[in-house]
Amino acid sequence: MNILAVFPTYRSSEYHGKVGGGEISNRILLEAMADRGHSVTVCTLNPGPHRDAYRNGVKVMGPFLFGDEPIYTKALKVISYKKHVEKCVTSEKPDIILSGTHGIGASLSVAKKYGIPSAVFIRAFENFKSLKDSNSRLKFLFKKIFYGDIGPSALKKADYLLPNSLFMSEVCHDYVPTSERRVIYPALILERVNQIKKVREPKNIFMISSADHKGFPIFQHLAEKFPELSFHVLGDSERGNGEESRKGNLIFHGWANVVESLSEKADLLLVPSVWKEPFGRVAIEGLISGVPTLVSNIGGLPEAVSFEKNLLVDAGSKSAWCKAISDFMENPQEVYAATERAQKNIHRFSLETQLANLEGFIVDASERSNG
Repeated sequence: MNILAVFPTYRSSEYHGKVGGGEISNRILLEAMADRGHSVTVCTLNPGPHRDAYRNGVKVMGPFLFGDEPIYTKALKVISYKKHVEKCVTSEKPDIILSGTHGIGASLSVAKKYGIPSAVFIRAFENFKSLKDSNSRLKFLFKKIFYGDIGPSALKKADYLLPNSLFMSEVCHDYVPTSERRVIYPALILERVNQIKKVREPKNIFMISSADHKGFPIFQHLAEKFPELSFHVLGDSERGNGEESRKGNLIFHGWANVVESLSEKADLLLVPSVWKEPFGRVAIEGLISGVPTLVSNIGGLPEAVSFEKNLLVDAGSKSAWCKAISDFMENPQEVYAATERAQKNIHRFSLETQLANLEGFIVDASERSNG
C-alpha cells in the first residue's frame, strides 16, 4: 500500500529531543508499516536537515528549507502547507491519506479533490477544544489562523476517525455522530512483561508526574495520611534526570525510564488523575513493570486496566483513595489478582497487534474506495 501521512510536526526515531506521546505513537506505527514493505511518506513542516530523505524507511518530505528561520518564513511555510500536501499527493499517488491533529486543514480538502480516502488520528482533545477551553487564547487563535479549522466541523469531512481508545471513540461520536471510527491504540513495544510483584509488606507507593491534573494533590494527601509509607513522584518537572529530593515521606525523582524504575522500586502504582485521560499509557506501563496498579475511574484509564473494578477508584475523591490504600495494605490479594487479569490483556496494545489493526484498516478503506 502507498500511504501518505500529513503531520505538520514529525521527528523520526533518530531525533533525541523531547517529543510528545501522540507523535511518538504515530511514528512507531509508520516506521513499522514501512518495515513491512509499505510505501510510507510523511508530509511535514520540519523535515530535518535534509529534504525528501528517508528516515528509518519513511520518506520525509518538507517544504523549502530556510535554515535558521525567522518567524515570518516559518509562517510562510505554514500558509503554503496545503500546496505542499497537494504536491506530495500528485508525486506519491497514495492509496490513503492519514492526518494528525493539525494536519487536517491541509489534508482533507486535498483528499476530497483527488478522491483519496482519508483518516484522522485522534490522540487527545485538541480537535474538540473551543476558544473558551484553551489555556492560551492567543496560541489557540494563532494555530487556527495558520492551520485552519481542526474542530468537529472539519472532522466531518474525514472518511474515518482513528481514536486511540474506546473512550475517545465515544468522544468522537458525541461531537461527530456520523463519523466512522476504528480504534487504533498507541502501539507499545512489549519486549518483556514482568511477573506481578507481591511483597509481604508494601512500602513504596509511586505516581508519575507532579502535575495537579494528574492527581498530585491527592497523592500529597495520601502521604500525610500514611506517614509510615514512602510516596514517590517519578518524573517531577523541577528535577533533572537522576535527581532526587525529599519532603518527609514524599520523595521526588527526576525523569527516568518508567518501566525500569517501577519494576525496581515500586510496590504499588497510583494513577489518581482528575481529568479524563484519553489513553492510560502510565497504567499500562505499570502492568508491564509488574507493579499492582490503581487508577481513577475516569477517561481512558479504566480501559487500560481492562475495567477491573478492584483497580478503579473514584476520581478526585480523597476519601476513596485513602480507603483504597487502607484496603490494599490490609488485604492486597484482590488487587494482585485483578492486576494479573488486566496484565493478561495488554497484548492488545502491542506493536504487532496495532500494526495488524492499522494495516487491515488501510487495506479495507482502500478496497472500499475502489469499489
